[in-house]
Amino acid sequence: MRTAPRFDRRCYWLLLIITINVPGFTAFDTTGRTRDFGLFNPQSISRIILMMIAGGFTVLFYLTRKSYAAIPLVRKRLTLLFIVYIVFFLASLPWTSKEVALSFYRLAEWGLAISLVIGLYASSPERTDKLSAELVFRIAALIPIIVGIFAVFAPKLALQAIVEDTGFLDFRYGGVVYPPNTVGSMSAIALYYVLLFHKGLKRVFLVILFGSTLILTYSRGALISFIIGYVLVNMLFGKVLSKLLTLLGMVGVGALALVYQDKVITLLSRGTSVGSLTAASGRLMIWLAGLKMFFVHPIRGWGFVAGVKDHILDYYTSSTFAPEHLHNELLQALVSGGIIAGILISLIYLTALVRGIRQARMSLWQQFLLFAFFQMVAHSIEGPVFSYVFTADGMCTLICILSFALVQQYSLPGSSQEVSNEHELPEVSYTLSPDGVHR
Repeated sequence: MRTAPRFDRRCYWLLLIITINVPGFTAFDTTGRTRDFGLFNPQSISRIILMMIAGGFTVLFYLTRKSYAAIPLVRKRLTLLFIVYIVFFLASLPWTSKEVALSFYRLAEWGLAISLVIGLYASSPERTDKLSAELVFRIAALIPIIVGIFAVFAPKLALQAIVEDTGFLDFRYGGVVYPPNTVGSMSAIALYYVLLFHKGLKRVFLVILFGSTLILTYSRGALISFIIGYVLVNMLFGKVLSKLLTLLGMVGVGALALVYQDKVITLLSRGTSVGSLTAASGRLMIWLAGLKMFFVHPIRGWGFVAGVKDHILDYYTSSTFAPEHLHNELLQALVSGGIIAGILISLIYLTALVRGIRQARMSLWQQFLLFAFFQMVAHSIEGPVFSYVFTADGMCTLICILSFALVQQYSLPGSSQEVSNEHELPEVSYTLSPDGVHR
């Protein structure tokens, strides 16, 4: 009698550790730059040490792993992403040695993350969509909870003051511990997972928890993308009752928005004017600066992370804010690696979105992953993901993309389709062979 393969969880926990990483505990200036602390400061040193330790354990995993059955297949599904990072690396070479070193380190962080994801899927006997959904939820849930712990013991770090008179909030949940927009996106993902999979009092408690953190981050993009994503996914893939409740909810929210439209405008514009909804607090100026940089070096780019960060001030005219990146995934990719990187990033997102939509009916796990990916696509409009430093946003996006790609290797077992629990639709066999053919 064959026994089920044991799940080697080393990659799972290492991946979770480097994704959560070291929460921010150093209050840099309003630009987030480290010039007053030096390049090597307690925050950066602790992150480097953590990454080096995790890298050592990752090497140990690959040296001691008994079977590499699915690793070639997983690598194949990440081909476009590998090429993107090669382009970023080549684009970084013509610049100063300091910029090259920083770019290489940032690329090494992504290399470690990708290696752990490959090891995770190659060593797990669990069905991929279930494993991916639970891991994404765990990442998304831990980040706002960690911020909450900091809010109790170090509120100055966890609560970022809002300069504008919003008439609603005086702070943004996240502070320097994790960026508020990231906390907002993670809260939205965790909230949707709870709505799908939890019941009873636990569901009520977690909905209140993650719903509150989503609002308190004051992340307009996360809030709007949650509402749009929830409506779209439920209307397209939800059951009849779910669609009906979504419609009723839309009517109720629309009515409340009309009654309290002044407060809604104040909330979305952060206390200023309706015009700021378009200007997005100076983000448009950053995008214009990025376009100028792209047209200067449209082919070779400015290099990964460090090159863009060091040269953006030559094209950005504001004297009150010095951005670290271009606040847009596609623009950051174009400026970092030139037109080739921009095309590759677009293909990665487009192919993943098409796969996610096609497979959303296979299980509630796939439906959740599609919603999570939609949140990350929306987040990429106002901030880079793959084209910048490795963060929780990037890991969640990577897991969703790889899960969408791998599930195409699995086939439905004909007429004997059973529903094993409320989280599954037709049962799917999840055994991978080295060549990617279902056995």
